[in-house]
Amino acid sequence: MLLIYTSKATPRFNYTCNWIFGQLMSDWKLTESMEDYRNHTGAKIFYDKIENPGSGLHIHPAELIKDDLLHSELPVKSTIEEMPVLYRDVTEFGFDIFSAVFFMLSRYEEYLPFEVDAHYRFPASQSLAFQNSFLQLPVCDMWVNYLKENLIRLQPGIQFKTTKPSCILSYDIDVAFKFRGRKMTRKIASILKDLSSFNFKRIIERLKVMSGTMKDPWDISDFVKVQAEKIGADCVFFFPAGQKTEYDRSLDLSNQEVTALINRIKQFAHIGIHPSYFSPENKLKLQQEMKTLERVAGLSIFQSRQHFLRFKIPDTFLNLSESGIREDFSMAFPDMNGFRAGTSHPFNFYDLKNECETGLKIFPSCIMDQTCIHYLKYSAEDSWEIIKKYIDLVFRYNGIFIPIFHNDHLAGKDWMEIHDRMTTYILNHETTGE
Repeated sequence: MLLIYTSKATPRFNYTCNWIFGQLMSDWKLTESMEDYRNHTGAKIFYDKIENPGSGLHIHPAELIKDDLLHSELPVKSTIEEMPVLYRDVTEFGFDIFSAVFFMLSRYEEYLPFEVDAHYRFPASQSLAFQNSFLQLPVCDMWVNYLKENLIRLQPGIQFKTTKPSCILSYDIDVAFKFRGRKMTRKIASILKDLSSFNFKRIIERLKVMSGTMKDPWDISDFVKVQAEKIGADCVFFFPAGQKTEYDRSLDLSNQEVTALINRIKQFAHIGIHPSYFSPENKLKLQQEMKTLERVAGLSIFQSRQHFLRFKIPDTFLNLSESGIREDFSMAFPDMNGFRAGTSHPFNFYDLKNECETGLKIFPSCIMDQTCIHYLKYSAEDSWEIIKKYIDLVFRYNGIFIPIFHNDHLAGKDWMEIHDRMTTYILNHETTGE
């Protein structure tokens, strides 16, 4: 058994230990007893600034994890063997891994004042990770691996859990169909608009879809089903259920064609809510949208991803948790690919306002098609190279690779090909163990 000593086991410390050691091992324990620490003959960690009274790993605690205050001063980035670290200390281990992990997972910096972007979001450029050039690295996963290596060095026979990387395919269905799902008056008006602009190619495509001789280009359900089965991955489709606004263009879920699509998808994938643009701080609006989707899908909805990846910490996540959402997939930056929380592993959301761990599990993503296309202006080939890089990183640390796709982008040949290359690459990764 691994024993971890601390003079004061705060909620922040307990939360961080649960995440770190919950991944690493089955047999571990916290203690505030110096006597228990001294007498323990197995692997142990001494988390205190006083002299280590035993042979265990010694780590100096920073103030961040020892109190319940919100400090405006951000940690300074340092390096250990080219690995970025926070909260450097004078011990042989080299830094306070517990404070560093807590800073990243809690999204501590997002509670502090910052300059919002055009959609009132916390932009990647404001993050410590971006400003110190480690946004593209799963630093928390690297730190946990570094801790594991140090524990093996001190106790060669120590036992760890055996874990494997995995993948969850995820899709935002902002508008379910390109042509279907509208009232007849809307369809006729669209044809007249195409005629006035001499867009005959679009007219022909629309008529083929309406006549049933061609599948709607934005219906990617059959393609995704084959792709998910190819690698044995879970997948989640996030559907909006709010009213139309300047930023919400979703189709009416009560439309028979949209309802039929959801019923078809739920046979092989999870259905989650894609809360509307103005819902992040409006719990009532969120709950109304969830009820609408639950009624149409005939399911209890427990997964979500925010539209525009627009959320405010902690309010949005507390609203989600209080409304019955148990898993959220919004933890990514819209304007930059990378690891917003520094990890490819899920973690429970920690509420810094009330100093407690919540039951809402956060599933982070590191790559999104919209980011590559609209924000970074990557070519299809450049996007594919970036996706490969992130698959390699996530799999190296046995995380969960969760790409974000949009059905309208997948309708294009380039991104459908990228998606297929991605699943083939993942399949080969799993087969070869590379």
